[in-house]
Amino acid sequence: MKVRTYVLLSLLALILGVSATRRPANDIRTVTFDVAVHDKNGNPVVGLQRSDFRVFENNVEQTITSFRLRKDPLAIVILAELSDTYYLADAIKPAEALIRSLQPQDWAALVTFDSQPEIVVDFTHDKSALLAGLHELQMPYSHEPALYDALYFVLDRLNRIEGLEEKKAICLLGTGRDTASFRRSYGDVLKKAAASGTVIYAVGLEQSPGTASYSVHEPGSLVMTNQAGNNLRDIAQATGGVAFLPQFGGQYDAIPRIVSADLRHQYTLSFVSPNARANGKLHRIRVEVADTDVNDDGKPDKLRTRHQEGYYE
Repeated sequence: MKVRTYVLLSLLALILGVSATRRPANDIRTVTFDVAVHDKNGNPVVGLQRSDFRVFENNVEQTITSFRLRKDPLAIVILAELSDTYYLADAIKPAEALIRSLQPQDWAALVTFDSQPEIVVDFTHDKSALLAGLHELQMPYSHEPALYDALYFVLDRLNRIEGLEEKKAICLLGTGRDTASFRRSYGDVLKKAAASGTVIYAVGLEQSPGTASYSVHEPGSLVMTNQAGNNLRDIAQATGGVAFLPQFGGQYDAIPRIVSADLRHQYTLSFVSPNARANGKLHRIRVEVADTDVNDDGKPDKLRTRHQEGYYE
């Protein structure tokens, strides 16, 4: 039987994403965050320059002080729900492909949850250890998922580990349902995620026919499934990530490739905010990118951006 624990080992330093740094002398803040840019087909766009971007904080345009194409290694946590055994096959397939896509300098950890989180494999470069942990997953202790507690737990530990500059991410494999959290609420998680500096990719496990048929005769099951999907969308969107809600098994195959490409083709921008009031509210960030002819057809393409919603002060 695996020993449950609530402490992530400080093997790895991770400080990145959206951050706000105060300068006491004049009470200004340097805000740094990542931006993903895609064309109309969802393909990452590289080769853009600082002049292609405009940044706004609370609808007030800011001056971009630094800009680069992000090429840092990844530090990714695979967070998989095990509240029901029939989710295992859908969870393992994309997780295994994502692990195999990691580069030698990347870090990854495997955490599972039912009514509480469990660290199966802590941060490591060793793909074989991660794959072994994935294929040794056991029957759940509980059939009640505590999604909010588990996600807050991982976000909090990632934010507490300091040092190197890996790109932080969570690949959440779950139903989006929560029936067992007692430490944290949906609002707590959404606020934490919105300013965590960790991008979340959520993969729904309850939308495909193989799982949906399990509860089709339960009263209100369709409403519950739709709400669970909305939960995953909201959490991912708050961090600049993506929610995938596959309708059939084959759709899981493309997810790891999309996630890997998205993480490795982002821009890091900074601006200095003169906002001096620490009111505990979300300072919203908005990024606009100029229409650019990325496919060389002589016409400007409409580009789309994704990034964290903002930061709390």
